[in-house]
Amino acid sequence: MVPIVYKQDFLLDTAVSVKTFFIEGDLVEPKGIERMGDRIFVFGGYREMGIYTYPEMNFIRKMTYPFADHISVGDSCLYFLSGRNIDTYVLQDDSLCKTSSVVIAYPNRVINPKRELSTGVFLYPDYPQFPGMYEFHILDTIHRKRLSKGSYPEDNSKRFKNLEHFKELYSHSVCVKPDKSAFVVIYGALRRIRIYNPAGDLQHDVFLEGSLGNYKLIPARLKELYVHFVDAFVTDKYIYLINPGRLLMSPDVFESNILVLDWQGNLVAKYRLGVYVNDIFVDEERNAMYGSCWKEGEGIVFFTMNMLHDNF
Repeated sequence: MVPIVYKQDFLLDTAVSVKTFFIEGDLVEPKGIERMGDRIFVFGGYREMGIYTYPEMNFIRKMTYPFADHISVGDSCLYFLSGRNIDTYVLQDDSLCKTSSVVIAYPNRVINPKRELSTGVFLYPDYPQFPGMYEFHILDTIHRKRLSKGSYPEDNSKRFKNLEHFKELYSHSVCVKPDKSAFVVIYGALRRIRIYNPAGDLQHDVFLEGSLGNYKLIPARLKELYVHFVDAFVTDKYIYLINPGRLLMSPDVFESNILVLDWQGNLVAKYRLGVYVNDIFVDEERNAMYGSCWKEGEGIVFFTMNMLHDNF
C-alpha cells in the first residue's frame, strides 16, 4: 500500500505572458497540435490538417486526412485508428503515405501505439462499459493475457445512478513515460494523480491541495463538478498537466494553468496563463512549450512560452 500524499506548494509559481500568433492555412477550428521531428501537424474541423515546419512554424500545405476515430502521432509515423483498424502513415515529401494496415481483435481505444508498455503490451484506462472496479488494464497481445489493476479513489458507487455513471464522472486518462519505465493515471475531475511502474504497482499517489473544487471525492451532481485536468503531455523528465480549474457548468473562463510534476510526484512548477489552453507539446531541448489556445478577443490562436523551472 502506498499512502496518499497531500501537496500544495510548487517550487515555482508564476504568471506567464505567452506569445500568441496566427498560423497560415485557414484551418477550421484548429485545436489539436502535434510534433513529429521537424514537422508540426495541426488538426482542425472537417478532417483538415495543416503541416508546418518546426520550429519556424512555416506553412507547408493543408490536406484532408483519412477518417479516424482517433489519431496518434509517434516518433516517425502517424496512426489512424478506426473501429478495429489501425492504419500507419509516414510523411513522404510532406504527403501522407500509408505503409501498413491491420485489423485487430480489440477496439482501437484499447490498442494505442502511444500507450505501449513493451512490445505487444498495451495499457488502457477503465471505461464506463467495462465490468468491475479496476482503474486500468494491461493487455499482452502476444500471450493473449489481460491484467486488470488499480483501485478507484472511492469504492462506493451507490452515490451515483449506476456503475456507468460513477465511471463517467471518475473518467481518467493514462500516459506512458517515453522510456516505458512508468505511467501516470490522471483524473479529469479530481486533483489527483497516480504514478505506477510498468507492472502496474503504485509508486506515488498525490493529491494537489489548495484550489477551488478541492473535493477529495468527485461530487455526483454536475453543477458541483470541477474540470481540473483536460489533457497531459509527458516526457522522461516531467508530467505536464493542462489545468483550467473551473466549474463544468460555469460561464466560459479564458484562463488555464500548466502544472509540472516530476515522476516522483513532486510539484515542480505552476504557470498561470491568460489564455484557455486546448493542447500542448513540449520541447525540453529548447526549453519551450507550444500549443493551441482560446484567447479572449482573438479566438483560437497558437502560443509559445519559455519554460523557467529547469533554471529555477
